[in-house]
Amino acid sequence: MSELNEILNRRMAFKRAVGACTLSLHALFSTRNGLAKIVPGERIAVFDTETVSMLLSIGITPMAMLGKEKYRQRSEFPALPESIISLGTKDVNFELLDQLRPTLIILNEGQAGYPFGHVGASFRGIAPFYVSRSYRMDSRTLVGMRAEFLQLADLVDRRETAERLLAGFDAAIRATRNKLSRHENRPVFLFSFIDHWTIQIFCESGTQHEILELIGLENAYKRRGRYGYVHTGIDALAAVPEAQLVVIGPIPSAARKVMTSNPLWKALPAVKEKRLVELPPLSRFGSVPVVTRLVALLGERLPAGREAG
Repeated sequence: MSELNEILNRRMAFKRAVGACTLSLHALFSTRNGLAKIVPGERIAVFDTETVSMLLSIGITPMAMLGKEKYRQRSEFPALPESIISLGTKDVNFELLDQLRPTLIILNEGQAGYPFGHVGASFRGIAPFYVSRSYRMDSRTLVGMRAEFLQLADLVDRRETAERLLAGFDAAIRATRNKLSRHENRPVFLFSFIDHWTIQIFCESGTQHEILELIGLENAYKRRGRYGYVHTGIDALAAVPEAQLVVIGPIPSAARKVMTSNPLWKALPAVKEKRLVELPPLSRFGSVPVVTRLVALLGERLPAGREAG
């Protein structure tokens, strides 16, 4: 019976794909070239958590999303409304997606290929779709991040709101740099825990690195990583003894145990000298609302009253 249902579902998806293919391709390519604008209201299904944060920041609440629980675990901002329907943790529930009848589906370029590409007709036949560049390397810079944010805002007719948020980001940069000016070029390790020993540390090729520079700080970690971060052990934090440590949540319970009892952790100069700042959970990929929040938190929580060293 399950095999029969699968065959029927595939046939249904194929019929819809034939009817909607032209619209779907038009939605993808025309919006990329600025030739058309889709104003879908709020019946949007999103497969990419970074896009969800951007939409929420400009006043659009998606109808449904993939990775709702992951978003809640890894980021507290922007807050996620209960009303958003979960489409699954990792794999999309296409039957539910079809029943919801979205007016627009948004996914990122990685999802447009494997593992989503082999079932492309299944979602392309349900609604027009838009492919976000949020996971591309050229979107891991502030210039690329801003461009993608405005492109998305144009798609849902929220350009003015997005421009106000970008102005707010620029203002936050100026305010934080001014507040921390007495500590210009202070080295900082910005990282989050993966497990009790492994950390994800932000490095020179990412948005977070650019932010540190813009607010007058120096990234203490000099290696480059493909996505703006690398995974390494906590011993890497000992490489620059004078550095400030900034850890972004969430902190796993096993890592918290290390922070309270592990001799190596306690021997780190920054830990011994109480130069450790903890921040709430924030997405590591850095959409506009997330990096604006990061800048504000750094301004609030980094000490600004004494000279470095």
